[in-house]
Amino acid sequence: LSGDPERSIRLYRTAEQFDFRGVILLEANRFEEMMRLAERFTDQKFIVLNYMMEGFSDAPKNVYAVVNDDAGGAMRLTGHFIASGCKSMAVMTYTLPYHDLTYRERVNGFMQAVQDYAVDFDQERDLLECRTVIPDRDDFIRHAYLETKKYLTAGNRPDIIFAVNDFIAEGIAKCVADERLPIRVAGYDCLLRELPIRRGFSSVRVNYARMGQLAVEIMNQNRAEASRLIKVMP
Repeated sequence: LSGDPERSIRLYRTAEQFDFRGVILLEANRFEEMMRLAERFTDQKFIVLNYMMEGFSDAPKNVYAVVNDDAGGAMRLTGHFIASGCKSMAVMTYTLPYHDLTYRERVNGFMQAVQDYAVDFDQERDLLECRTVIPDRDDFIRHAYLETKKYLTAGNRPDIIFAVNDFIAEGIAKCVADERLPIRVAGYDCLLRELPIRRGFSSVRVNYARMGQLAVEIMNQNRAEASRLIKVMP
């Protein structure tokens, strides 16, 4: 969506050279705008890509979502480390704007793994919040570092600290390294190119290409055939 999307949609619908099928949304901050458009153009498909948004269950029937299985990926990641010997953990999250549930879903996955595998985890003590004001890489790293510093200064020593994204994990890893502690760190998204060569740092690779492929397939399906919500396991 850009500029005046309603005007653009009307132009595409009337132009003979276009076989207009609908809209694929790539930005979480325009979800509410897309919902209004879906109510106006009920014969077109509107697909949210990657972001699990609050309010999707109440969306018009022509709104679809193809998203990462954030909770499933977090559970799988946690299980991997538990199987390798980790017995205690912490999680650092961040509150996303625009009713974006992505990180909340990831935390839910970590919490489910805590219950399934009886991991040493106290939510009041071990669920940390990265309180950055400007959500860019440098700010995430700085605030994650400071939150980790406070947590470790209090004497906490989990086997691993999970983060809801790689930038937060980078700040955690920097603090752990400075403290010279044998604590593992795991992020989410695989956004850092240097990850494969960094020891002690793991992440979850999100299959963005598959999500895009499925969104195009939905565009070309009859409504009765298309699933309204598809979650892709990372």
